[in-house]
Parts: sequence; C-alpha cells; structure tokens
Amino acid sequence: MTPMRWPAPSSGQNRSTGGDAALEQRGAFLRVVWWRNTLNYMRASPVTIRRATLHLTAMILLLDLDRTLNRLYPPSARSIRDLAPADLRAENGSALWDWIVEHLSKMAYPPLEEAFAAIRLLSTETSAIFVNTGRPEALRETSHRWLSQFANVDHIWMRSHRDFRRTAEVKLDNIVTLVRSHPPDDIFAFDDNEAALEKYRQVGMNTMTAPECWNALLAALNTRALGETPGEVLRRCALRPLDRFVADPVDQ
Repeated sequence: MTPMRWPAPSSGQNRSTGGDAALEQRGAFLRVVWWRNTLNYMRASPVTIRRATLHLTAMILLLDLDRTLNRLYPPSARSIRDLAPADLRAENGSALWDWIVEHLSKMAYPPLEEAFAAIRLLSTETSAIFVNTGRPEALRETSHRWLSQFANVDHIWMRSHRDFRRTAEVKLDNIVTLVRSHPPDDIFAFDDNEAALEKYRQVGMNTMTAPECWNALLAALNTRALGETPGEVLRRCALRPLDRFVADPVDQ
C-alpha cells in the first residue's frame, strides 16, 4: 500500500500544536541513538546482536481514550456523544460539546484493567506513549489527571476548540508531526473507531482494534515464548488479521 500524502492543514483549522517541537527533538535524538546502536550492532557478537536488535527500532504506542482505555456505561455506547441527548447529537455544534465537557468533568469512567496491564508490560520497551483523543481541549486537565493514575503518558492530543469535524479527521491532523518525525511502522495505534484506524493504516501504522484486542494481547504477552520480547509479541499480534476485530464502521 502506498502511504498517503499529508494534506497541508487549512487556515481554518486550529490544531493543537503543543509538544510538536519536543516531538521533532525526540525524533532527532532517536536517529542519533539508531546510528550509535547500528555501529555497535556491526561490531557485536551474535548473542549481543540478538539482545540489541530491539533497540535499533523505536516502539511508540498511540492510544485512544474513551472506550479504548476506559469502560463506558451503558456498554452499548460506542462513544461519549452517544450518551448525549438526541437533539444535541443531531446538531453536532457547540451545545453538544459543552454537554460532553460538563459530563466528563463530573463522570470518571472506570479503566479497562486489561488495557493498562498490557501497557505496563509494553512500556518497558516503548520510547514514547501518546494519547490521541477526540475529546475537546477543555477536558485536557481532567483527562491528564485520570490517565496519570494508571500510566505515564508523554503527550495528549485533543480536539481544538470549536472543531466539530469527524473524529478520524481530527486525529489524523493531530499526528502530522509524529509521523513526520518517526517511521510509521514503529507506531502501534489502538482505537475503537474503525474510521480512525483506517486513516492510521493508510499512513503505514500498525493498528489494533480496541477494546477487543486487549485480552488477546495480554494473553499473548503473558504466555510469550522464552526469549521473546513484549515488543516482538505486539508486532506479531498487530500483523495477525484475527486480532483485528470487526468494529462499527460509523465514524464518531
């Protein structure tokens, strides 16, 4: 598949750019580390080569939040907006997003334990953990406070103020700098939104459909073969079609 070209953001988009400079610096640093490790790799013994192979490639986790890391109620809800009154959903304007901000400011949904158990095992080998959510920017503090209870996250991308576009479009725009700074094949995206996952696949990322993927991934991590690393397990699971569970194709 030929990777899609990144569109230039339109002048009307107010994309959250916090952390972009840091991402570019991280990308430059990882390239230096890659060359240093490559030189060591060329001089190493076969045993040392096997142990060092993991460090020649960065592994980045890109996580959605709602219904990927938490448990919504009722379980039939596909997204937070499904919980809003029907008239607000139909309008899809500022009133809807004001309702969502108020709702999530008061309601802390419980974490998916299997998700964070898998993330803890993978975090020993990740160079970065990012969250890319369709939540509005007004919920940054609330979201960061909730996430910090369960995992260390390097950066959170959110929906800009008065950005009412489809979630998949917002998420794709959020990560332009990330994909320009890191090889897409080193990025593993977890999301329950099939439209967002398809956007990620179009630029070459590895994808896993949440929340269904977590139990299978956690089981594979806990039963991995002797000498197999968590990163190798993740890549193996991401490549298996059976681990891409069928999701609702309707964009959120």
